[in-house]
Amino acid sequence: MHSYTVKTLRREGRELKLPFALALRGSEDVLRCERLLKIVPKRRCVLSGSWGNKSVLVKLFYRPLHVNRHLRREITGSRALSKAGVTTPELLYAGKTQNTSAGVLLFEYLHPIHLLLNVWNTMEDPQEKRVLFRRLTGIIAKMHLAGLKQRDLHLNNFFIHKDKIYAIDAAQVKRNRTGDPLRKKESLANLALLFAQLTIRDCSLVGDLYTEHARICGWRDVDRTYKDLQAHIQRQRKWRLKKFYSKKLFRETEKQICRRSFRQFMLCARSDYSPVMARFLVSPERVLGGPHSQLQKEDNVSEKYRLKIENRELVVRRYYNKGLLRGVRPCFGKTLAARSWKAAHRAFAFDHTTPRPIALVEKRFGPFCGTSFFIYECDSKLLPELIPSPPTGVTA
Repeated sequence: MHSYTVKTLRREGRELKLPFALALRGSEDVLRCERLLKIVPKRRCVLSGSWGNKSVLVKLFYRPLHVNRHLRREITGSRALSKAGVTTPELLYAGKTQNTSAGVLLFEYLHPIHLLLNVWNTMEDPQEKRVLFRRLTGIIAKMHLAGLKQRDLHLNNFFIHKDKIYAIDAAQVKRNRTGDPLRKKESLANLALLFAQLTIRDCSLVGDLYTEHARICGWRDVDRTYKDLQAHIQRQRKWRLKKFYSKKLFRETEKQICRRSFRQFMLCARSDYSPVMARFLVSPERVLGGPHSQLQKEDNVSEKYRLKIENRELVVRRYYNKGLLRGVRPCFGKTLAARSWKAAHRAFAFDHTTPRPIALVEKRFGPFCGTSFFIYECDSKLLPELIPSPPTGVTA
């Protein structure tokens, strides 16, 4: 079984070798980490495993100089949620590993769980959505009455287990020093952060859900504060878009792959990055214009193709440069493909019926960009297979 220190955890990045064991300070039982659930390379990870005879959820922190701060926030937030009567996984252990300075938090392991965002996206009946969101609104109101707010409030910070909604990510829970209920303005701003993430189809639920929140909090001037809520929603929506599209959309995250080199820049949704897709993204121009792709549209700056990869219908927009100026422009801004990638994510965030963006490829020579490609989903199923699935053992 593998053994890790803080240095080796940081060096391994995303490629942790499982299972591995850790000895904990103040505990005779060895922690066995068996499955990786989430990781932020060189900083922290979440795993499932066993500790003695208990199944546990493990949070490891190994970023130098930040371990104590992460532990303190998680412990404080978890205890505050429990004290407020909000259902949250029980904290079983908080401390550090022996012989290293890695921080460890062990929570009770609940299975199966369903992230609230996934449940929400699979619901079609507006009434079912209203009932679910009303339950969530009640939990948020309970937090606000206890002087708590979730600073990074979104649906993935909650999950359902045995028909109960659990709150997680306690590190982002902030408590008033006095313990008094949140001020109305602060409560509205926090609630707006959640409502700002609703798609256009679900925005009609806001009024009903806000009325429920106001009733629980005991507010009377509902009409006036509803106008204030709408203003907060607009500000939060702009803030979320600016934060996400300026920082996370063009880098490696848990949801997307990023590859940079002197000759190419590539982004691809992690769930779509198969060996076949990887081979296609290395050189899309080899396929476009061939017998297995179909030219749909052409204009002065781009061509639109339709093709199939692993029985999935895709659309590829190829943007080509005309003249030196277009090649130099990406040194100071974004390519047309990158702008399309950004616009598609914004549209998909507010309406899941729009085509989902899959990948972005830019052919480069250092800072200078040549042809670029934007790939997104297509619902049609008319074309033959483009690239067959690789034989067993073949990798990208």
